[in-house]
Amino acid sequence: SPRTWLCLSVLALTAVACLPGKRDNTPPADAAESDGLAGDGVVADAASDGGADDGAAADVTADTSTEDAAPLDTGPAPLPKGCSVDTDCQGFTVSPCTMAACDTDSGLCTASPAANGTACTVADACVVNATCKGGACVGEDKDCDDGNACTKDSCAAFAGCKNKPVAVPCDDGNPCTLADACTESTCKGVDRDCVSVDVCRVGSCNPKSGECSFADFTKADVPCDDNQPCTKGDACDGKGSCVGFTMSGKDCDDGKPCTKDVCNAKLGGCVNVAVAGKGMCSDGDPCTSNDCDAGKCVTTKADCDDGNPCTTDSCTANGDNKTCVNEPASIGACADGMPCADEANCDKGVCKTIKATDCDDGNVCTKDTCDPMQGCVFAPTSASCNDGDGCTTGDACKDGKCAGTAKDCADGDPCTLDLCDPIKVTCSNPLAPEGSACGAGKVCKLGKCEAGT
Repeated sequence: SPRTWLCLSVLALTAVACLPGKRDNTPPADAAESDGLAGDGVVADAASDGGADDGAAADVTADTSTEDAAPLDTGPAPLPKGCSVDTDCQGFTVSPCTMAACDTDSGLCTASPAANGTACTVADACVVNATCKGGACVGEDKDCDDGNACTKDSCAAFAGCKNKPVAVPCDDGNPCTLADACTESTCKGVDRDCVSVDVCRVGSCNPKSGECSFADFTKADVPCDDNQPCTKGDACDGKGSCVGFTMSGKDCDDGKPCTKDVCNAKLGGCVNVAVAGKGMCSDGDPCTSNDCDAGKCVTTKADCDDGNPCTTDSCTANGDNKTCVNEPASIGACADGMPCADEANCDKGVCKTIKATDCDDGNVCTKDTCDPMQGCVFAPTSASCNDGDGCTTGDACKDGKCAGTAKDCADGDPCTLDLCDPIKVTCSNPLAPEGSACGAGKVCKLGKCEAGT
């Protein structure tokens, strides 16, 4: 806003002190009060000691509460100086924006406002372009903006512009930086990270758009991963692509003879499938047989057993071939190899029975024999027998068991019990319990079947 300045002059001197209106700073004490004239361009009433010709003016107190651009009093007061012509009033300037002239009627110098727009000067460095307006010196605030977003710009009365560094977000004008902030009056940002996720491409920031570009290629032979599980030796080709060599089953060899080694991209790479089969693996010993079973190599000693418990069986390696040796034995029990012998001993390679196996199972319904290969055999028969129960008749063997048909002791009376004594082998028919059911709606009463009540 425009600023109004009050200027005082010391009588008989041309030096002028200009004070600001409505500012927070306090002017020097000697500028607020001086001998001379006071008022916003208005001449104060002066008390003279009668010596007006000596140029001494009465003491006048300046009014520092004047508002910006306050209008002047329109009635100029006489200056304490006698005059006859205007030139007699030269040197008595009340303010930069007032003019002294001689009032021929009173014979005193009077003050009147200078023409609006007349240039004037103020002492505050924070005011520029001051001109007279209504007798007051009015100026504009000085623009202290240094164009730097990293400073706080202000103007101190009588001191001038101050540009204090501040730490605030800013824009350094570079699209390829982020998180721009002020540091020591300078706006700086962090370089945008344009690292490529593709190792075969190089990222860079476009200084015009601020966008990352990955148009440049990594040099050839730089290791990479083509994300193909069945390739090896992956490397950049210098044209922005990662390529590798197709893997074979040999590349997936797990060193185990009982697995089939392949590379299957759908299954994620190398697959080692367990296999089974005779003779698919070897330990190099001809006296052993080696077979794959569920992916493992199972080793078995060569089968040189001749089935005779009275021979000592062994295998002898002859290069890549084997030879079975079966030496007769004359000492040692051999019953383990003789199912029909409880006791047997070897005699020059022959197993001789000392005590035969007893195959009698005590069951009259089986035929007991001994098979040299199987041992005891118990074959069912259909011979007659006795099951030991006196209450059965027609006892006979069936499925290796003796069983008969229950004896019939029924007497046809519903009010008697039909019983058989297996020891006495006799039937008995005692009365049924009183009230026992003996037909539809009938019960037994004293051994007779009568209607129930």
